[in-house]
Order: sequence, then C-alpha cells, then structure tokens
Amino acid sequence: MRIFMKYILLIICIASCSQDVFPVYPEEEKVVAEGILPLYLEEKRVFKENVQEQASFVADFDSGTFMLNGKSGTKASLVDPYRIQPKGTNEGVKDNALLFPLNALGVTGDEWTYWIELTFPENVSWTDYNFFAEAGTLNRSTRIVHRITPDLRCVSEFYGGDDASYQGSERSSFSVGGGTRILIQQTIDKSSVITKLGDDPVWQKEGISFISFQYLAVGADLLGFQEFPEIKINRVLVFDKKIHDPIIENQGYDVSAFTEEVFFDDFDSLNLRAGAPNNYRFSQGVWTPRFSYTDNEVSPKGWTAEDANSYKADPTYNWPDGWSPFDIDNSTLKIRMDRTNKANLISEMPINPATGQPYEWAGGVLTTKHSNTFRAPCYVEARIKFPSGKGLWNAFWLYNNYDGHKEIDIAEQWTADLKSYGVAQHNFNGTEIIHEALLMNTGIDLTQDYHRYGVVWADGKLVFLLDGKEIYTIPEHRSLSGRALYIILNTSIGGYQGDPDGTTPDSNEMLVDWVRVKVRK
Repeated sequence: MRIFMKYILLIICIASCSQDVFPVYPEEEKVVAEGILPLYLEEKRVFKENVQEQASFVADFDSGTFMLNGKSGTKASLVDPYRIQPKGTNEGVKDNALLFPLNALGVTGDEWTYWIELTFPENVSWTDYNFFAEAGTLNRSTRIVHRITPDLRCVSEFYGGDDASYQGSERSSFSVGGGTRILIQQTIDKSSVITKLGDDPVWQKEGISFISFQYLAVGADLLGFQEFPEIKINRVLVFDKKIHDPIIENQGYDVSAFTEEVFFDDFDSLNLRAGAPNNYRFSQGVWTPRFSYTDNEVSPKGWTAEDANSYKADPTYNWPDGWSPFDIDNSTLKIRMDRTNKANLISEMPINPATGQPYEWAGGVLTTKHSNTFRAPCYVEARIKFPSGKGLWNAFWLYNNYDGHKEIDIAEQWTADLKSYGVAQHNFNGTEIIHEALLMNTGIDLTQDYHRYGVVWADGKLVFLLDGKEIYTIPEHRSLSGRALYIILNTSIGGYQGDPDGTTPDSNEMLVDWVRVKVRK
C-alpha cells in the first residue's frame, strides 16, 4: 500500500447495534486532523527515451518526423499515398482521412501496437456515435472501433470471431468535447487486447477471437466515413510487436483483471422505479428513490431517520412548482439538497420531531436495492463532483441489512474541510456494529472538479481508490464474505462536522457523471 501521508487519522470505534445506517462518531472522536501531508494527485508521465525508436512506423505531424522501419522518410512518400476521399464529401483526398494497409506500417505478424493522438475540432455536433479511427479487415469481420458516444465518452469496441460478434469494450472515465486532444494506445494479438484511453488506467481483455488485421484507418473508419471533417491528426506510431504503456510514475492501482462491466449508468436519463411509498420492489427500473431499508414506508412524500435533520424527498410526489430532488442535465445526474423555505416546499414538508417545525432541508437518495446487487470480487466506481456549502454531507456507498448491517462507504464528503473525505466499513458482528473509518486529507479541494471515487472489493480486502490511485486498504470484515450489497447515492446535511448555517447556499447539487461496476471472472 502506498500512502503519501505523514500520518492518517484512523477512527476505529465500537458502538451499540442500532438501525442507523450512517457511521456513528462518538463525541470524543470528533477531532480535526492536522499536520497531514497531502496526497497529491498530479501524475508525472515519464516516457522511455527510445520508445519512438522502437516503432516500425512514425508519422509525427506536429514535428514533421516520418519514419518506416528505422529509416527517415517524408510525408509525401510514407503518408500521402494512403490519403482517401471520405465518403459523403466532395473535397477530394484529405490529410486527415488515412487508410493504411498494415504492410505499409511495417507490421509483419499478428502481434502489434498502435498509438493515435488526435485533436477534435472546436465546434462539433455530438448527435450520434462518431467514429474517428478503426483497425481491422475491410469487410469489418474483425475490427477495433474508436468512437465518441453522444454523452462524450471515448470508447474502444472490439468485434471478431466467425460471426463478427461484439467481444467487449472500454470507455473513458472522462468526457471529451470540442478541442480535446487524446492519445489512444492499443496493443493486439489474436486473442487479447490491451487498451488505454488518455490518462485512464490500462485495460486488458483476453479470450477475444480475432482474424488477422489488414488495415488501420485514422480520421475515418474502414469504410471511409469521416465523422469529424476538421479533426487533426497529431501523430501515429505503429509497433511490430506488443508494447505496453510507457513508464508512468504512480499510474494507479491495477484493475485490469476486472474485465466484465455488469452495471453502467451515464445518466442520459434517470431510470426510476415506480411504486411509492412501499411497492418499489414490485416495479421495473434501475433506481429506487428511497433507502427502503424495510420496504414499509407509509408516506408518499418520502422518508427520513428519526434523528436526521434533512428530509429525503420522493420525486413521484407532486411537490410545489414541479420541484424534484433530482435532475438530469447534459448526461449528468444532479442530486439536490435545498433549503425548504427558499424552494417553496415548506408548506408540504413533514414536521421534524426534533424541532417541532417543518424540515429545513430536503434532498434525495437513489439506490439499486431492487434492481442490482453486487458481491466480491468487484470494482465499483463513480465520477462525482461534490458541492461545497457548509454543513453538507454527501455519500456514495454500498449497503445491505437483510441479515445485519453491512456497509462500505466509498466516499463520504463533509464540507468542514473541502480537502478531506471519508472511507469506511461498518458491519454487524452478531452483537454490535463495528465501525472502521478513515478520514483523509487529499491536499486538493475536492469540490472544484470531478473525481473518481472507487473501491476494489476482492480477495478479502477493500482497496479504496481516488482517481484510480490507492489511498487505503483494509481487511474485509468477515460479515461481508459472500454477501451482496447495493449502491446508494445521497445528499444529506450535518454529520460529525457540523450543520449548515447562513453562509450555506439555499440550493446545492451533488453531480454524478457516471456509476459503473466491473467484475472479475
């Protein structure tokens, strides 16, 4: 385990068994961690000096370097003969639409590698599945397709076998858009692929059935269609062998064994189940907008714990002015936490028994309890941007209570310190709940941008990841062995770092770009 800290704050506490689903932090544990050496996330890339010298083909358009089999050449001799006129245009052959036979790239066998670096045009209409490169046979019975999806993900898809069937894919964790420059690295043999998209971790899939490749198309697909007329090709490198990614310092935790994606939601829409208040388990859809711990809720408006100071609103209720705790905007899920008197909700808000007044704050929760549960070995990750208002408490976690409390907190973010967040496991051991939690200072403001929060739950341990890097590893509690948990995303307020005050914005949003789960076969 590599932890870049002077020391860490590890909270291990034992509390009485209760129905509380959030971690219990006794008063004496409410401390502020000081003097922690930040975990810096900057990634320093160190390329091998001779990596370009290993290439059988080099076309570096930025520097004007062109080589074939170790000998210098020219663009006119090594590139121009393979320019094509893209289908659907009348502009003639183009520099940015290329179709190379592999023998023109120095490829002599079934094991080879290509790197393609491209810059997308500033103004692009992202309306369909947009291809920008492809390798394979001209009849496309074997092919690797590189494209951009409507939600702006870079995807590599693999097709092969006797029936040219879909063999798998990998998509980027980041969105791309106009002006984006991206490096695609692809290694191939007859039964496996290794792919890397931008700065994402390397991904590998074995058991693929490929026929020998014949062509590489750049700036277009194998049929000559060009989706991005103004795309810029920065460089193309081809290697007549399998070559792995350049040396990358602190690249991240190896998740390449988790090859099968069993759950993915990029929130083009919000697939909610119906059935409020207590029949969600009988309907269709992905997300249940309640915790549904016992599936016996009675209020159509929502639910909250007895000691909570915010209300988890059900979006199927007819709230004033069409308000909802959720929204989808440009393939991004927004989970709100709003001040009820400012959102015109207070007239419909239930009474908080602790204050005798309507709940001051209302937010939302989404779970996969009734649609998808997951067990080890699995890799669970989401790309999230947390809000910064004082007293907010937002979370991405796994849970189940069908035979006692079982919880893995992948990310709990309290806003007293915008550079810190918590990871934990909380499990019932037969007589009490065992709480093991880490509060960690990352050295960066986590509310300024999206970050990837993940956990690898496998081999008797929990490996917590931030932006693909290991931050903490803890042995799996024995009560988790063989158990299935479901995903929860929610907003809340309070927690052990304090409540909102007058400086807290009236409306706050936890932004979720995507959630995915991969398993290891």
